[in-house]
Amino acid sequence: MLFGHLALARRLGFEPTLDPRTRLLATQHAAELSGCRWCIERGRHDWRCARLPPILLRHLRDYATCPFFDQRERTALAFIEAASRCEAQSDAVAESVLAEARRFFTEGEIAELVRCLADHHFLDDSIP
Repeated sequence: MLFGHLALARRLGFEPTLDPRTRLLATQHAAELSGCRWCIERGRHDWRCARLPPILLRHLRDYATCPFFDQRERTALAFIEAASRCEAQSDAVAESVLAEARRFFTEGEIAELVRCLADHHFLDDSIP
């Protein structure tokens, strides 16, 4: 499932539709989960350039209970977290997490979330 969404996000002519704040939150969460210092700092830079409130990044790990995030953002962050735990042999995200994501996001937006994760976390360059 993840590879299919990633292929969609990288398809020629694919137009991103995910709002910038959600995309930046997802990217930053993926970077922090990966522990890549460069990715984390790059995400913070992009966040500052977008002039978004820095307090959100300080509470990113507490997204599930923090009042600064709406339900759509919480769902995106939960999806990123669940997908980051997938193993290469089994790219399945828990059905409940995927079902919740589909309540708030189109398939194209889910593809964008997967791309945020892939660009900063779990895929190597050999995957198309």
